[in-house]
Amino acid sequence: MSSTYSYHDGSNNGFEVWPNRIVYHPMKPQFSSSGMYDGGNPADKALSEEKFAQLKMLVDEAIACNDEHLEDRPKGSGLLKTEHGTIFILAMNGATKIRLEAFLRSLIL
Repeated sequence: MSSTYSYHDGSNNGFEVWPNRIVYHPMKPQFSSSGMYDGGNPADKALSEEKFAQLKMLVDEAIACNDEHLEDRPKGSGLLKTEHGTIFILAMNGATKIRLEAFLRSLIL
């Protein structure tokens, strides 16, 4: 099953999203650049149609916001991959990245 979206936040925590499910793959200290960062516990949660529609709107906004896209992925930036394999790198302090990450985190709590 391939995800509809995958996203890695500025700390490289991973989110895989399907229309009815979200899976969180946290960064662990042994793989972090500092050797200390821990992204928390993995999660696998059901996703309502309403929440998926809200997420899709945020993803579409991030894709459309060309002025927040980067060519290379520096530390702190976000990596968004669509179901078609298109990759977008979102600037670390970009408003769309901040909103997208906050919403993704709210889905796994």
